[in-house]
Amino acid sequence: MYDAVTIIVMTLTTTLNRVVSLEILSGLCFVPEEGHRQVLTALTEVSPLLCERTRFQTLIDSLHRSCSSDRETDRLRTAVLGLINALLRTGTAESSVEFRSHLRFELLMLGITRATEAARPTASARLEDHLDLFEMMRNEDEITLSGGMSNDFDSSSPIGFDNAVNIMEALHSKLKDSLALPHFISLIQHLFMVPFDEKHVPLWKLFDLILQHLTLQCTVDGVTDVHQPIYNAVDMTEMLTRLHTHCEYERVERELDKLKEELDMERTRCIEMENRLADLQDGRASISSRLAT
Repeated sequence: MYDAVTIIVMTLTTTLNRVVSLEILSGLCFVPEEGHRQVLTALTEVSPLLCERTRFQTLIDSLHRSCSSDRETDRLRTAVLGLINALLRTGTAESSVEFRSHLRFELLMLGITRATEAARPTASARLEDHLDLFEMMRNEDEITLSGGMSNDFDSSSPIGFDNAVNIMEALHSKLKDSLALPHFISLIQHLFMVPFDEKHVPLWKLFDLILQHLTLQCTVDGVTDVHQPIYNAVDMTEMLTRLHTHCEYERVERELDKLKEELDMERTRCIEMENRLADLQDGRASISSRLAT
């Protein structure tokens, strides 16, 4: 099945087979157990052969493509949206808002919002249903992700993850009353110092891949993406255990320092009391000697 799926994905650039291939891939996503993963794996591994800068680029380009007739254009766009919605509704994505969002973020970065907005005015009823489904799932997931934020943030409205300002405001609102806020501030402070010229783009990509990998591991029961961007895979459970141990050590160390301070204060008080007692004894002895004379 794996080899066959890969061959089907490779035909996405051919005009005659494109729509049929998309429809087959959409159906395969609903095959229990491995269907979704096999399709996602094939789309990922064939990406370099399709000369894509990043996965899913061919799908988004197809949404912008005009065919020989309006009917064929609509049919192609419907097939593309059908596959995208299938990828977001099956497999790990079916039960995990984090994994759905992970895939959707890639599509947003490729400009799917502009593509869907351009397709809507001339969309057929079937294509419009797919567009509505995509937007509905996106809005629901963004509202779900915004849960648990502070009261001054409207968690009943979608965040808008294709807007950097919206993301930063929502993230700050989510973290501002948590112990994670200092680490978030430190993170963006150090990111601010990273050069953003072409030479350092690979460094930004490395940050991106590491964060994607760790995020999926800690939110989707250890699941990571199919293309394993980090070759020396990080064991998130082990890392969290070590960090927890380190944090526990820091907590005990702080308590020990506090106890040492309290002990020093008690020692100071004891010395002061001893000095006072010595002074009283000296005074008593002096008075006794005077009375004796």
